[in-house]
Amino acid sequence: MGVQRYVYTRFNKISYSKVKDFNIYGIITNVKYESSNDETGKSQDEYRLKVNDGTQDDDINVTAYCTLDEIPNDVFQRGRIVRFHRLTKNYFKNKQDGFYLCGRIGNTTSVLLFDSINKR
Repeated sequence: MGVQRYVYTRFNKISYSKVKDFNIYGIITNVKYESSNDETGKSQDEYRLKVNDGTQDDDINVTAYCTLDEIPNDVFQRGRIVRFHRLTKNYFKNKQDGFYLCGRIGNTTSVLLFDSINKR
C-alpha cells in the first residue's frame, strides 16, 4: 500500500468546487468556542474559526466539533497556522450567507496546528 497523498484546496476555489471532502491550510484570524449538543443530545466542544489562506480577501468559516475536553480550549488561537483534512462543505440556513466547512475531529476530520515564526 502506497503513501496517501493529500490535495489541498485554495480557498478561492472552494465555493464552486464539487469535491466532497476538503483539505486546507490557513491562518486562524478569529476563534469562537462554545459547548453545544450533537444530534443525539450529547455534549460536545464546538470551535468556530475564521481562517484565511491569502487567496481571497474574505475568510472561510470552519466549524470543528470534538468530544468534551478532547482539545484544550486555548489550542486554536488567532495567528496560528492550521491544517485540516476531510472537512465537508455545508451551507448556512440563509444560503445568501454562503457556506462553511465543518468536521468532527477524531472521527473523520484531522487537524494539525503550527505556530508561525515572525521574521522581522
